[in-house]
Amino acid sequence: MVGTVLSQCTTDRVSHRVFKRLRAAFPGGWEGVMRAPEVKVAQALHEGGQSNMKARFIQGLLRTVYAERGHCSLDYLRDLPAEDARRELLRFPGIGPKTAACVLVYALHLPDFPVDTHVLKLALRLGWVPPGTSREAAYRHLSARVPPQLCYDLHVLLQEHGKAFGHGASGAHPDLLAAMEQLRREGRDPHTEYLSLPARTIGESVSHVRR
Repeated sequence: MVGTVLSQCTTDRVSHRVFKRLRAAFPGGWEGVMRAPEVKVAQALHEGGQSNMKARFIQGLLRTVYAERGHCSLDYLRDLPAEDARRELLRFPGIGPKTAACVLVYALHLPDFPVDTHVLKLALRLGWVPPGTSREAAYRHLSARVPPQLCYDLHVLLQEHGKAFGHGASGAHPDLLAAMEQLRREGRDPHTEYLSLPARTIGESVSHVRR
């Protein structure tokens, strides 16, 4: 949850560094972060931007959970159905639909469809949502339509495609189109050939999603 808050308005690489710095800066784990002066927490978060606001949100989250549970852990969410877990996350100040959806998908392995900048732009260009749709409206539209078993894979595929190739409506590079045509001339199925490619690692922690 804290890592997802830190990822707002910055890159994954920066947010990972900031997360490690925050953990190292205060002894006593998350309770140490909770009890530290807000200005000190903000200083540890400076590189990631919006440090004062993020420090306030994170400490508020930790204090609320500690007051209710006696320790700084959200592991109780693992025992809740997806809708109940989502409602629980959204009650915390600073936690919107995208952050909650990321926690559900990445940490709790529950079906949801986070809509970040890459997903929104590609959904608009592909015509999956009406022109001018906001991120939150796109989330409501897409999360109601994407099959649960595809939520994680499709989110990762669109996110990684946006990072690597941009947000054009046609994702196929001319060289790829030419290669597919050549396979067809040779009597080979491009789809079968693609699925036979070895999986690879993209970025720091995301496995390659073929379909």
